[in-house]
Formats: sequence, C-alpha cells, structure tokens
Amino acid sequence: SNIKLLQKTESEMMISNPQQSFTPFLPFNPQTAYEMIDDVAWALNCFSINVLKDELIFDLPKKPLKITFAGCPPKIAKVDTDSPLRKFGVTEGMDVDTLEIDGNTYYEMDSIELRAHLQKYQMEAKCRIRFISSHIPLSSPPIPQQIILKETPDSMDIKLPTGRMGVWFSGHTPVLVKAIQEDSALAGQLPEGMGVNSLTIGEQVYTDIEGVDELASLLNSTSHEMDRVLNVIKPELYDDDLDSSFGTYSSDGSSLNSLEDMQP
Repeated sequence: SNIKLLQKTESEMMISNPQQSFTPFLPFNPQTAYEMIDDVAWALNCFSINVLKDELIFDLPKKPLKITFAGCPPKIAKVDTDSPLRKFGVTEGMDVDTLEIDGNTYYEMDSIELRAHLQKYQMEAKCRIRFISSHIPLSSPPIPQQIILKETPDSMDIKLPTGRMGVWFSGHTPVLVKAIQEDSALAGQLPEGMGVNSLTIGEQVYTDIEGVDELASLLNSTSHEMDRVLNVIKPELYDDDLDSSFGTYSSDGSSLNSLEDMQP
C-alpha cells in the first residue's frame, strides 16, 4: 500500500534500485553554485531575457560606447552586442540619471545634451554615469537658496527667431531658462536663470504657462512664426514661491524623440 511504501527505509530503497542512491541533503559546493549561476545567465541571454537592475554607477571607458539613446531623459534604446557597457549590466530600457565630469554633475539631460557632453569630454576626462530603471525617480539638482541675477533688468521682452532656438528650459513654476547654446541666435540676449512670464504669438498672449511640456508645445507648433515675443522676469519677482520640482526637461522641444547614436 501507499503507507507501506512511505515507510521504506533508505537501505530498502537503494536495494530496490541499486543504480539510484538516496541522499536526503546535499552538501553545499561553491563551484556547483557558480556553475548554476552561469547556466542561468546563459539561458537568459539565449532567450533575450533582460533582468534590469535598479541602479548602475560606474566610470565610462574611454572607447566608443556603441549604444543608442532616445528621448528625455535619455533612455537606452539599443545596446550593440560588442558594446563595452554590457559587462556593467547595462540593458535596453534603462535611463541616464546623472553624468559627472571631473567633479561637475549634470542633471535632467536629454539625449542631445548627453551626447554633446560625451563627445567633448569622454575620451579625455573622467566621466562617471548613473543608470537607473525607469520606475526609479530622477535625481533633482541642488537648488540655490536664492536666485540673484546681477546687472539684469527685472523684466525683458525677447523676440524669438524662427526655427530652432538652441535654448534649454527646465522647471515648472516658473519655467526657467536653464542654458543657451553658444551658436544660438539668442546667445547674449536671453540671460540664463530668468523665468518665463508670458509668450506672445501674433495677437495671442499666453500666460500662466505650467511646465516645460506646455512651453515646448507652443514653441514647436509656432516655430515658423516670425512674430513671437517671450517675456521673462527674475524668478524672485513671482508672487508664489518658486516651485523647484523638475518633472521634465526639454531643449526647446526640438528633436526630443530622435535616436542619438552614442559613438563619440
């Protein structure tokens, strides 16, 4: 009966099947454990199963990265089979959070800004990068206690050029002018750190612009218009407290979804 079979001793089981030994507990063998881990890694690779880590921080090698980023924040769209970043565990779907170059840390980048930094510094300077899974929030840059703009009017009307402006905006309330490219038509005219107060397009005036996304949408949809004026003021002149939360970041809305092949 089943009860009698369960009551068989170990020796009886061995006698009934001499080719099969019964070992209740196997001793731990480190070598066997390592081989099992390698087998699992090999199987995952064969079936293209990517196990994303929440965070990866390391110094970039001074060689072509052979990796493609897209969007904002820069998301890994493709990692070539011979990319040197594969050994660090970098996989498709991860985001670039920060890039540290010789002690200077860059936050809230898009693919264009990231590529520009790497093309300029990667082969010469020490570049430390932080990758995160998409469900991990981005790091916020340190916010100065008070924004002070010296020798700058409290308010300025800036006539915008057609086409691409070469201006980076960030923040929410107000949207701030974060950086201006050297070859931008607004270089020397639009001070960095000013807050966007209003945008006039022809006869239409847009105020209370909430966030980079809304501003980028307005600028993109009217990039061909010649009659556009951006009114900017010092952030400390806003009635409400400065909202320093940076949910998104945009480079004047242009080329945010294009793939950037990271092979400096």
